[in-house]
Amino acid sequence: MDFIDPIRLYFTNSQYNSILEDANRFQICNRNKPNINRFINILIRNYHSDFECTKLNPIKDYISVIDTVYDQTIQIKLKTMFYDLSLDSSNEKKNKTISFKPQKDISVLLDNIQSNFITPLNLSFPIYIRMLIDSFFQLPIYKREIYLFKENYSKIQNAIDQQKSISIKTKDNSIFEMKPYLIMEHKEKIYNYVIGKVRNNQNDCYEIATRKLMNITEVSVHFNSESDITFSDTDFKTFHKMIKNGVQFKYGDNEEHIIIQFNQKAYDLFKIRYLNKPMPIKTTQLENSEYLLEFDCSYFQAKTFFYIFAEDIKIISPKILATEFKNSYLNAASQYTHEENKKR
Repeated sequence: MDFIDPIRLYFTNSQYNSILEDANRFQICNRNKPNINRFINILIRNYHSDFECTKLNPIKDYISVIDTVYDQTIQIKLKTMFYDLSLDSSNEKKNKTISFKPQKDISVLLDNIQSNFITPLNLSFPIYIRMLIDSFFQLPIYKREIYLFKENYSKIQNAIDQQKSISIKTKDNSIFEMKPYLIMEHKEKIYNYVIGKVRNNQNDCYEIATRKLMNITEVSVHFNSESDITFSDTDFKTFHKMIKNGVQFKYGDNEEHIIIQFNQKAYDLFKIRYLNKPMPIKTTQLENSEYLLEFDCSYFQAKTFFYIFAEDIKIISPKILATEFKNSYLNAASQYTHEENKKR
């Protein structure tokens, strides 16, 4: 089949909006606008195999069983019923149309899809792609990200498995030497992060850090023996803290446990607020409806999560973190004071 010419695709509003949302979320864009053509090309290239294994191969198997039925009238009825239930059976109107241009590197793949699924199942490419998209959007967001950045994910995972270091290039054209430890979704299960140790070129040492999978544009694995990875016991302890509290947060050197005093209002808010939430390792109820909570999260995570609690909490220790909170509040207050003085 000639895939030089564009393929006309028809989508429901919900399918089309899902594509736009993920293209925006994962920055698959051109000049800050969602690049639907690129998104679908990536999806076919990276997801088609798992989609076919979970969805289309079982259909082919069932059809082959139906073909053994001697009565052709029953065959036709069974196939009609099965197709209605299994294949692109949504009654939602398909009123979004795009002109899909396959990239050259998937032309052979599309030929295989044509011979293995389109023709045997009496499908069309628009139906195949709609089914693939429906299957893809049934996955949780963090798993969809892995498929969209499958090549880099596989290279990094390969380096982790072989205990090799890597070079990565990010979207801002920064280049890092990294010893990867783990790829893991953050607690909200939206994005994946690579955690490990990144080389600081200023002092020529490696520091624990994270890199967002979607922000990595290139990966090269160092297979020479000198690049074998070793982590210290302290590194492993920090990695485990990151996994427990949030893999997206970086830890500084020699960070202590954090002790925070809550009034009842703050404690009630803490119980219901979820995003970026660190989990306490110890909770003590005090008098006057106050609580003392101890955390082993990073200072950065504490600042990210607890800043909005303002006067309803008090950082007991470490003092350096208490000072950062105080200075931040004072600087914010001074801005409003400055604005009030200008009005007078």
